[in-house]
Amino acid sequence: MKQKVLTGTLLVGILGPILYFGGLAFDVLVILFLFLGSLEIADIYKKEWPSFMRWLVVIITFGVAFAPIEYFMVTLVSLLILLFTLSVLFENIHFFSITYLFVMLTIVALAVKGFIYFESLSSLVIFYVAVATYMADTAAYFVGVTMGKHKLAPRVSPNKTIEGAVGGWFFGSIATFGFGYFMLMDILGFNIILLTSILLPFVGMLGDLAFSLIKRHYQIKDFGSLFPAHGGVLDRIDSLLFASVFFYSILLVML
Repeated sequence: MKQKVLTGTLLVGILGPILYFGGLAFDVLVILFLFLGSLEIADIYKKEWPSFMRWLVVIITFGVAFAPIEYFMVTLVSLLILLFTLSVLFENIHFFSITYLFVMLTIVALAVKGFIYFESLSSLVIFYVAVATYMADTAAYFVGVTMGKHKLAPRVSPNKTIEGAVGGWFFGSIATFGFGYFMLMDILGFNIILLTSILLPFVGMLGDLAFSLIKRHYQIKDFGSLFPAHGGVLDRIDSLLFASVFFYSILLVML
């Protein structure tokens, strides 16, 4: 626990100023996390796939993530065709692995597009999503430890409780609404802040469970080991990825 808190504090201290000030440092951070995350995605199948697949996944990830939004549907269809072609040509690139890859790349690519869009509005929009996800996660942990009695999804994450989830959503929503109301009212407006402060903490917790489901399926503890006691890049931002994709879609419709 001590190592986890120390690592988390260091990450906040390093990444916080970068996210706040944006600019070149923000661009480098996005590229670095995208690169490391794509390697973690590919490494799930490193013992089965041909060696070239690891770097092909990196190239595909960047291509999908930075494809112009007006061509995104074409990009996804092209990705689908490419993955099925690889599955047909290589016996050890089976259907389940390309399904996993398609889902993960879509989530990561949309999240990256979301981060870039948020930063273009204001760096505080990124913090808004971060408050929604990490406040809910922190509150869920402490409420679960002190009051949790009923398991939420023992098949996926045996330590999470219903009480913790409700507490995480409640306190996460309050914190998110407060941050949005006082810091982002001129940019997002009341309706978006009210709606997303209610929904984002829930979506973030669902993202955490979704990635836990994937790790359970592949029988791994973490996607990587970059951050002591926190796992890899994907382990650290799983809930943030889900919340960012959802928030990005909301802003495209409502803003």
